[in-house]
Amino acid sequence: MHASEAWSNRCLEHVEIINKLSADLLFASSAYCIQEEKYDQAADLYLTATAYGYFDSLRVADKSARSVLDTLKVTYFSPLDAKKRDRFAQVLRDKLEHLASTCRFLESLGKPNYMPRYMIEAAQNPLSQKSPNGLVPNYNAKALWDETRLEYLRCR
Repeated sequence: MHASEAWSNRCLEHVEIINKLSADLLFASSAYCIQEEKYDQAADLYLTATAYGYFDSLRVADKSARSVLDTLKVTYFSPLDAKKRDRFAQVLRDKLEHLASTCRFLESLGKPNYMPRYMIEAAQNPLSQKSPNGLVPNYNAKALWDETRLEYLRCR
């Protein structure tokens, strides 16, 4: 389970993060940043991936697909050097204590603007009569994005 697009094969700069990049691609890029010891960039990508993954979990109909987020984290971060993972964890903790800039960034970035195929494909029952495209029918994207930022991340 590896993101195959070119975006996932390098450490993205902050200005390259757009709302068309899915959580799996953002996690992969975050892992590349850790390899390159660009921990601040890695943390920004990781937090964006986490927010986008949470949003995706709310809009995908089959809730069994949520477990793919944990699988992605193991896939991309477990193989990394332990010292680099520890340093990344410290930077991430610091960012979590001061979420204001992350919250502002996510607000300006906007809700995900892609089909969460990585999550739909991980579902036990990805398609059904109730959800032919794998998404919750008629979901309210604005409400889900508000929930992601305000409730999940506790942005204010």
